[in-house]
Amino acid sequence: SSNPKRKISMKYFLYVFFFILISTSCKKTVPYYGVSDGVKEYFVYQKGSYWIYKNDSTSLPDSTFVSSYASFTDDNGYSGIKREIIDLTFTSKFLSEFTLGYICEGPDYLMVSANSINPNVGPLGGGVAYYGGWPVNTEIVSPQCEPGIVFSYRKIDSIKINNLLYKNIIISKSISLDSTINNPHFVEVEIYFAKNIGIVKYFDISKDLNIQRSYSILRHKVIQ
Repeated sequence: SSNPKRKISMKYFLYVFFFILISTSCKKTVPYYGVSDGVKEYFVYQKGSYWIYKNDSTSLPDSTFVSSYASFTDDNGYSGIKREIIDLTFTSKFLSEFTLGYICEGPDYLMVSANSINPNVGPLGGGVAYYGGWPVNTEIVSPQCEPGIVFSYRKIDSIKINNLLYKNIIISKSISLDSTINNPHFVEVEIYFAKNIGIVKYFDISKDLNIQRSYSILRHKVIQ
């Protein structure tokens, strides 16, 4: 004969099991956006990395190195998601900071801040240098996160700089929406990134700050 107590225990067990199952399935998972490995190969370098550039106008060198590196999870910028943010700061005449992560409800992005040659001006803007949502070889795009700026994004197999060949190049170019050189707020930035090397060529013009400069890589040591 069957045991009534056993039946009650089994019913109780099934009730608890289905309650836990339903609770678990209803629980909302918070999406996590990490920086992809492919993007890190171009833009993430540890402290101890350095690059020596030549100022193309004066031929003077610029020693550029990573002065700090931080990687952390942030959920303050966007509700309902967590995102990996990587910040690199540089000691350099022209380069100030990389911020890498998720922005504008899209995939990986890289924002680059440059130093100004004007001592009264801090780092120049955080222009987007790379955005994971851009199709390869898109000539001009205008992401919603950077109104007033238009972008060119290309990839080339290789480029020769100072008699050395660099491969797997991303070329990022941003210009003011009004790209007339007579516009006092005209800004143009063009950056060449090589895979596992970093910036191999950098060019910018700021009409407003009277800046025009170009740097090309001579040698480097990178730690990733």
